[in-house]
Amino acid sequence: MVILVTLLSCSEEYETIPEQNVSNTNQVKTALNQLDYGLYWYGTNEDKQKYEIGKENKFYNPSKPIIIFFHGQSPDIAKNGKRWDYYFEDADAHVDKSWLDKGWNVGILHWEVWADENTTTDAEAKIYTRNGPKGFRYMLPGGYDSDENYPLNPTGNEAVGEIAYKYISDALKIHNNTEVRFVGHSLGSQLSTRVAYLIYNNIINNKLNESCRVKRLALLDPAWTKNGKNWWNDDKDLNNDGNNDWVGERSKWAIFDMMNKWDDFAVEIYNSTALDTPLGIAMDANLSLREKVCCTSIRPWYYDAINLAKKHNAAFYHYMWTMSYAPPIECTINWLYQRKKTGDVAPSANTSNEKISSMMKSSYYWDQVEGRNTFTPNDDWFERKDR
Repeated sequence: MVILVTLLSCSEEYETIPEQNVSNTNQVKTALNQLDYGLYWYGTNEDKQKYEIGKENKFYNPSKPIIIFFHGQSPDIAKNGKRWDYYFEDADAHVDKSWLDKGWNVGILHWEVWADENTTTDAEAKIYTRNGPKGFRYMLPGGYDSDENYPLNPTGNEAVGEIAYKYISDALKIHNNTEVRFVGHSLGSQLSTRVAYLIYNNIINNKLNESCRVKRLALLDPAWTKNGKNWWNDDKDLNNDGNNDWVGERSKWAIFDMMNKWDDFAVEIYNSTALDTPLGIAMDANLSLREKVCCTSIRPWYYDAINLAKKHNAAFYHYMWTMSYAPPIECTINWLYQRKKTGDVAPSANTSNEKISSMMKSSYYWDQVEGRNTFTPNDDWFERKDR
């Protein structure tokens, strides 16, 4: 497994997914040997069923709200016959439990077989094209398929974004609850944005009903690599701003298009490392996007400072787990470092869409100041700060 030396000063863009994130069963290994991928709906204790077009699914109820998680780069995960899930091993908690208890359809878009790359840009390209640095190769337990034609790949020219859209849009066509939320972690932030934008484009082209739209998009410690990419025409200046385009800029344009069409489209960013912040140089900070969305910093001090991979993943666990508790306390801090409650709430998964939308339009961001040394979010406080 590739070890992430630092998220602040590395020249090669790597990230590591700790083994705690993923299940490892004979069932999973068999599925991955068959190049399993796609949308899975989850029940309690990580029980799950793959969504198949035209078939009923015991964990999917079209009348209930939807949340779908999009994981990111996954080095050595598919190779070791593993898969992402909602079990937070360090805290012995199934962080999707409250969502299920509250009646949500809880899904994961699994793409580990393509995301299993050591270099971030190699996995990133597959979201958009089959013609990236590593083509559309896939990982099976034990290693990459030796056949350069990769015969297990789905036919056609669709990249991961289009493949994900195929399954998710089909589920949305029979969905009669307007609450749809996408949650993307790391590179999954790009994939979730990509699928949400494909849904948007098909709505404006009258191929999907507007009820299929994504109402809320959560980007958790997002990763956008820097510089233009010749595999996606990002080495061109499509908006004539004098600079080559890059994936973060394309994601920003997609989000702004959706914000312009739907005033109640709620977008939130949570950071648990300096991966893509102005302090980090590993990824693009996407500052012009941050200025227009709700931004929050969480502080997982329960991990050592050098344990950046687990801090990175903490954004996912923390966000999902916050649905178990009331929205956290918002406070201000005076010059004596005294905390004073504002009487309002801070961002979380359980903060309403309407409140997140209003926070997007405010001049503030939120920074965690209490609950930093405990896994559970129930003791969190966040300082309201000027952007």
